[in-house]
Amino acid sequence: MAELPRLLILGGAGYLGSRISAALAGEYEVYITYRSLPLARKRWLAQVPSVTAVSFDSPLPDVPFDVAINLAMPSAVEAGKDEEGSLAQALRVSEILTSLAGQGRLRRLLHLSTFHVYGTPARERYTEQDEPRPQHPYGRVHLACENKLREASHMEELWIVRPTNIVTAPAHADLGPQSRVLFLDLCRQAVQSRRMVLHNDGLSYRDFLPFDDALAAIRLILTIPPADSPILNLSAGVSSRLSEVCEMIAIRAVDTLGFRPELAFGTGIDDYRVPFQVCNQRLHDLGWKPRGDLELEADKILTFFAGTS
Repeated sequence: MAELPRLLILGGAGYLGSRISAALAGEYEVYITYRSLPLARKRWLAQVPSVTAVSFDSPLPDVPFDVAINLAMPSAVEAGKDEEGSLAQALRVSEILTSLAGQGRLRRLLHLSTFHVYGTPARERYTEQDEPRPQHPYGRVHLACENKLREASHMEELWIVRPTNIVTAPAHADLGPQSRVLFLDLCRQAVQSRRMVLHNDGLSYRDFLPFDDALAAIRLILTIPPADSPILNLSAGVSSRLSEVCEMIAIRAVDTLGFRPELAFGTGIDDYRVPFQVCNQRLHDLGWKPRGDLELEADKILTFFAGTS
C-alpha cells in the first residue's frame, strides 16, 4: 500500500483545526499540535486514532512533512487583550514553520490568515490586490505573520488564505475563546436559553462561509501548484444582514429542535453597515466549487449544542 502524504496542522485540536484534522485524516498521515488537552479534546482524539497529537511545547517528530496548515494563531479576543503577547506567539509559530522549511522538512505551507487584515473603513468590495491596513490588533498580528512567512527564503510553496467567517459545528466542547464566534454563539444561545441576544442592532453585515466549502478550498490549495502571488481570499462572496441571519437560525431551530427562540437586538453598530463582497474569483478560477449551504451548517451546530446541553 502506498504511503499517505504527511500533513502537519499547527493548532489542529482547536475549534476549526479539529474539524479539518478529522476530515483530512483519511487522505493524509496527519500530525497536529495542541497547547492544552482537557478532557473534551482527549475524548475527541480517542475518536480519531489516525491523528497523531503533539504538545506545542514538545519537539515535533523528526520526519519530513509534505504539507502544513497553520491555524495556531491567537483569536480576536486574545489579540484584543494582549497584542504584544499575541504577536510574539504568532511569530514563534512562523519561526517553527520557516525552520522546518529551511531544514528541508516542509515542502508546502497553507497559512490561514484573516480577511480582517484589510482593515477599516469598510469597503464595498475586497480583492487580493487591496493594500492591507488593519487597525485592530487581530488584523495587525495576522499581517505581521503573513509578512514573516513571505520573507522566508526557504518557503518555496506558500499559500496565504484570508477567510471571512467560517461556520462549522464543533468537534468537541472545548472551544476556548472561539466560543464567542458570532454564528456559533447565536446557535448556542438558541439551544441553551431559547433566546438569541445580539448586542449589535442587527443592521450590520457579515460574510459567513459554510465549513464544507472552506474544506473544499483547503483540499484544493493543498494540491495545486504555487502561484506568483500566494494570497487568496476565502469567502462566501456575499454578505448577509445579521438580522436575517438570526431569523434563519430561528427558523432552523424550529425544524431541528422543535421550538423557535426569541430574538433580541441591542444598539451596537460597527463598520460593516452596508453589503460588501470579499471577492473569491481567484479560487473559482483554480477550480473551487462551493455549495453555499449555510442552513445545513446551522442545523449541525444547533444539533451539537442540543447534544451537549
